[in-house]
Amino acid sequence: MWIRDGVVFATLHIFGGHNNNQPDVPGAVEEFVARDKANEAWLENAFEKARNLDAPGLAIFIHGNPFGELGRECNLGFARFLEQLRELTIAFSKPVLASHGDSHYFRVDKPLMLEGTARRQYRKPNPFRSLWSFKYAWG
Repeated sequence: MWIRDGVVFATLHIFGGHNNNQPDVPGAVEEFVARDKANEAWLENAFEKARNLDAPGLAIFIHGNPFGELGRECNLGFARFLEQLRELTIAFSKPVLASHGDSHYFRVDKPLMLEGTARRQYRKPNPFRSLWSFKYAWG
């Protein structure tokens, strides 16, 4: 975890392949359960740090893509992470960027938007080309 310009950045050990929640692979489920609990604690810690610092935003980085490509169906390897991320984001009520690197192409979307939630309007286009755009977008 690190802080840059007041924004809290954190990484979680969440990877592709159903986040290793694979009953057919010996030892995989046990590894997944232990790591999932550690990720849960680390995510809570990141949000707590952001709240305590009154951070203007929070950025979370993982490897695995928690959504299906078309139907946005979540597999069980990512279910608790997404549930917790949604709950903590709503309670934080400030911008949260969650980024994964498993799609192997660039895409920006908002899969966890709440029904009826207004999207922030920009006076200028937001040229999202790097992590530092996060500061520009929410600064």
